[in-house]
Amino acid sequence: MTCPLGCNGHGTCTSNRQIAKTHGGRYDVKGHIPYVYDNWDAHKIYSCDCDTDYFGYDCSLRSCPRGDDPLTANQAPEIQSITCMGSRRIKFGFRDAYTPFMKAGSTAKEIKLALQKLPTIEEVEVDFVLKGESSCTTSTPPQTIQITFHNPGGDLPLMTLGDDAPGGEGNSIGIFEFQKGSTEDLDCAGVSTFFHCSC
Repeated sequence: MTCPLGCNGHGTCTSNRQIAKTHGGRYDVKGHIPYVYDNWDAHKIYSCDCDTDYFGYDCSLRSCPRGDDPLTANQAPEIQSITCMGSRRIKFGFRDAYTPFMKAGSTAKEIKLALQKLPTIEEVEVDFVLKGESSCTTSTPPQTIQITFHNPGGDLPLMTLGDDAPGGEGNSIGIFEFQKGSTEDLDCAGVSTFFHCSC
């Protein structure tokens, strides 16, 4: 089966197997989904994998800007912690988008700028627990990178982190949720009743 209207120029016509490979399961810390979709329709059924900001079965609909409702109080942003020990280059991933490889000695500012260039992230803060250190260390304790999400909001999936090591000779990496996000991620930041929001 082919895709309707060629996804309207805003997506890619993709097999069920490929969609499952990128959207069908939980990532490990290296950015891989171990699940493989091999049912009878894996290479027979195709559907649209829409570009960022587009959705719908044929990618004909465009998303409105999203954000946290400024009128809602007593909320907390999502904070994720990443530990890294090693000297290999690293890349950060979030919702199927990845930064280029960055040196293990990247600064918090460099990581922030790289993350905010991803189509899946608008605004984050990046802090190092070991002040004055770089993103990965070769000594104990390992560096901890704290990523605070301001947009997107809400309870978010874990980031992924990969390195350029062949086989298993890379950095020692850990990723966990430090603080569960309770902010909102609403169309037009939930204020379209008061302000006009158009795309």
